[in-house]
Amino acid sequence: MYPDGYLGVSFTPKIEPLDDSGGALLWLGNRQKATKVVYFLHGGGFVVPIVPGHLRWCWDLYIKPSAAAGIDVACAILEYTLSPEAVYPDHLRQASLGLQALLDQGFPPEEIIVGGDSAGGNLAMQLLMHIKHPNPQIPPLHVDGRLGAVFLVSAWLTHRTPQLPSFHKYGNGDLSPSKWRLEHLQPQVAGTKDPIPEMETKYWWGSPLDATPNRWEGLGDVFHHIFISYGEYEVLANHSEELIQLLESHCPEIEVVIDIGYKEAHDTVVLEEITHQHDGPGSRRLQQWFSRFLDGYYN
Repeated sequence: MYPDGYLGVSFTPKIEPLDDSGGALLWLGNRQKATKVVYFLHGGGFVVPIVPGHLRWCWDLYIKPSAAAGIDVACAILEYTLSPEAVYPDHLRQASLGLQALLDQGFPPEEIIVGGDSAGGNLAMQLLMHIKHPNPQIPPLHVDGRLGAVFLVSAWLTHRTPQLPSFHKYGNGDLSPSKWRLEHLQPQVAGTKDPIPEMETKYWWGSPLDATPNRWEGLGDVFHHIFISYGEYEVLANHSEELIQLLESHCPEIEVVIDIGYKEAHDTVVLEEITHQHDGPGSRRLQQWFSRFLDGYYN
């Protein structure tokens, strides 16, 4: 049992293993009563485990406000195998198993909200792309209907990061991986040190911004609403900006909510939650979006 100071309440974690994959779902909230579930994919460069800030994020921004509004929401947090033990496409395989587990438990697709921060945002986009264009290295995932919504916070979406302007402009002052660490992580996340030559056929899921335009067509069949948040001084700002452009150009049927944090850097929400700033600007804007979504504001 976690002590009161961890989330502000005592709770016994409920952990659901995902077959023999090594991954598991960590549940917060009452999954038996929940009518909606947030499928949360945590960040950390695929090498750092979930931190207390991620748990507080789910509790403070999703579960508590929803309960106050009379809506039962639970969070299923994917505990995926970390690199270097896990290599491409192991993270996607476990993320797919996690979503399948939610569907098997009876949650309709429209009641499932999928998202994550930083590398978790990368994994969320991999999963969404995999639903539409199955990665041949893992089993396909059949979803009968569109997911309720998607949220991405400071998502890491391309292996071109060191070549992008926001990396050079803010890299020395932001909390983010160095060029060396990005190059070290790339083989584990993308499956190769140089994914570009074979991106179309084998590796593009790990670097979704580098998918060919036809891969984006019809993505509205998978989800119809997305919240994209990044900091004005974000080292990965160009990732979110490119994603917004791609969605607006190729997926006009998807409603895109853009949130740019004034003078904020990488992954502001988790940093606020780590430091107990539950009413910090990034956390507040995300919680307001979630509450509006639950209220049907965007329908």
